Amino acid sequence: MVTISNPDGKVIGLYRFDAATTLDLDALQTFSMQLRFSDDKGDYGLPDEGEFKGAGPEADGVLPLTFSSTLYDDSFTGVVVGDIVAIKYDIDGDGQADTSFGFRRAD
Repeated sequence: MVTISNPDGKVIGLYRFDAATTLDLDALQTFSMQLRFSDDKGDYGLPDEGEFKGAGPEADGVLPLTFSSTLYDDSFTGVVVGDIVAIKYDIDGDGQADTSFGFRRAD
């Protein structure tokens, strides 16, 4: 269970995130993401897709990324460290990143 809240402390929700949540990155620098989560009222899916690009040089094994969503016409940041991609994401759509997600490469 994870409580998601905005920087001002206003709670968005108390969620369980499913292991079926995915972030797919391809060689053409496009992404497809499916956040899957639930609360005491039901199960939810939040899709996103668009493009990503490097946001600066790699430093100390960390590559910064910028993601541009074609579904929501917004952007968010992330980093690649080894086989992990971590992103800061605006789950409630208010324009402020309110949570972070980490994804590990699946074999």
